[in-house]
Amino acid sequence: MDRISSLHESIQRHILCFLSMEDAIRTSVLSKSWRYVCFSLPLMEFSEQKFEDKKCKILFKDMVDRTLLLHDESDVKHFKLMYYSKTDLSMKHLNSWISFAVQHNVQQLTLSSFYRTIEQLPPCLFICKTLTTLFLHNINLKVPTVIRFPLLKTLELHFVSFDNLAIANHLFSNCCCPVLEDLAILHCEPALKNNLNSLQNIHKFVYSDIELPNLSSEILSTISVAKFDHATSLPTSSNDTDPGFLDTPASKILKRLQNVVRLTLEALYIECYSALNMRNMEEYWQSKVLCTRDILKHLKIVQLDFFKGSENELNLVRFLLLSASTLEKMSIKCFKHHLLEYLKKSTNVKDLSKYSEYLENKMRISEKLLKFTRVSPDASIDFS
Repeated sequence: MDRISSLHESIQRHILCFLSMEDAIRTSVLSKSWRYVCFSLPLMEFSEQKFEDKKCKILFKDMVDRTLLLHDESDVKHFKLMYYSKTDLSMKHLNSWISFAVQHNVQQLTLSSFYRTIEQLPPCLFICKTLTTLFLHNINLKVPTVIRFPLLKTLELHFVSFDNLAIANHLFSNCCCPVLEDLAILHCEPALKNNLNSLQNIHKFVYSDIELPNLSSEILSTISVAKFDHATSLPTSSNDTDPGFLDTPASKILKRLQNVVRLTLEALYIECYSALNMRNMEEYWQSKVLCTRDILKHLKIVQLDFFKGSENELNLVRFLLLSASTLEKMSIKCFKHHLLEYLKKSTNVKDLSKYSEYLENKMRISEKLLKFTRVSPDASIDFS
């Protein structure tokens, strides 16, 4: 007896959710009981790359069209489209697919194009009443004047460009996204650093650009999980007596993140000033920033990436260990972490020599870290 075919349809649908969309469709030939199960799936994921790997004879767009045409009236919880082709994606097909998802009360929508920028999205997406999670990658976002995401809690934008910053400012507002909690902005153009202060309920914030965003103290105080990376901006003043010269991005973040629990900083945010007197920098961390010790009382997890072991970076680590009274774990990944793994496996004499040099430097940094006082009895340091 075919025990799988005797399973309830809801269980069959759950099983198919673990398969690729193409394989889920193929199950329709197993038996009569499986024939229509794939046409009511709550999770619909279409990956052109997976589709092409199987060397199918039909076109990717035709497969998507056919699958959506045969879908019943049941809701779609998650609609995911991953496009890898170097040829333009037909706007007619794309708009049709997104409109389908909106009409079927989609809750999570993922749209990613890896080579060709998607030039436009249908207006119906921006008034979707059921959407809770939206992920967009490599899109020229022409936002309509009418925007309303009443249930949107998570918004991730990767390599998204905005034609109109005024409209972008409207998108990042409490009236358009009243319940938005998680926001990720990575490499968007133009920089959105001045367009985020209308949001009020952000708990998780991820930002990657050449400059820090200008976030108000009110917004920063609501964030419990924060990640900042890829900053390359340096101070324009060369006068180390200028108070603003020592007001580094790292300190600006720390002084305002009153309720942060998990913090990730890329070391590029912790400027290394070759012309700066390091005694002054250490005094700055110990006096000007240390007075805000109570602000970090909720901080439990810290991650510092691309760590070089400069005095400025070490001063920041010292400050965090002295200030975060409930800190549990600090993970520090050195700047040449991946290179070290490569050199370690190499048989080249020069590579082995470099590996030995990097390892010695890493050991010196590790010894300094172990000597730092930790105000939290549970704090551990993982240096790799």
